[in-house]
Amino acid sequence: MRSDLFAWEAKPEVRGLVRDWKDLERVTSRDGLLLVHHSMGNDVVSDVAKLPVRKAVVYHNITPARFFEGLNEHDRKYAELGREQLAELARSAEFGEASGL
Repeated sequence: MRSDLFAWEAKPEVRGLVRDWKDLERVTSRDGLLLVHHSMGNDVVSDVAKLPVRKAVVYHNITPARFFEGLNEHDRKYAELGREQLAELARSAEFGEASGL
């Protein structure tokens, strides 16, 4: 059995351990399972949701966007986006789990 880690972004100290998320486009096997760990929104989740692979979502909770209002517009936007993307992932995934609730 083989496992690969894919990341949208990774810190330099772990970059050598992961593959770029765009490599997922070449994964077409229905024998595997892509575990999508989701918390705050990001700019590639919609692309990942459309991939023709089996998916399971591990949801790590998202701070409600209202807690960032007036403090951090970037985090408010991505908290809101993350909740929208969770619904999108739910439609394309076969399995899901919520942790940290």
